[in-house]
Amino acid sequence: PAQVGGLAASVAAAPVGLLFHATNIPQWEFDTDQISLMGALFGLTYRYAVRTDANPMLRQGVVGAFALTRALATVRVPDGCAAVPLNCGAPLGYLDWSMIFQLAGAL
Repeated sequence: PAQVGGLAASVAAAPVGLLFHATNIPQWEFDTDQISLMGALFGLTYRYAVRTDANPMLRQGVVGAFALTRALATVRVPDGCAAVPLNCGAPLGYLDWSMIFQLAGAL
């Protein structure tokens, strides 16, 4: 379910996202990646969200997954990032310090 959700989300969103970010390919790449992650998390957590058992950890995991996807949607890629593959520099290559701070602030 997670792979199908991630693939379906990225295939559906990539062409539309390219229309909005035609001049900012690193932002388009990041948005497509995070939409794929959102689709995968949705595919993974949906079955747990609709379960009828009273396991509080499952409910907290569902809330955490959707909080993470909301936070990812707020991250903006700095101008110095290179596209395909996305490389923004230290400390992680994919995420630089400004992106990490944006993500931490959104959580």
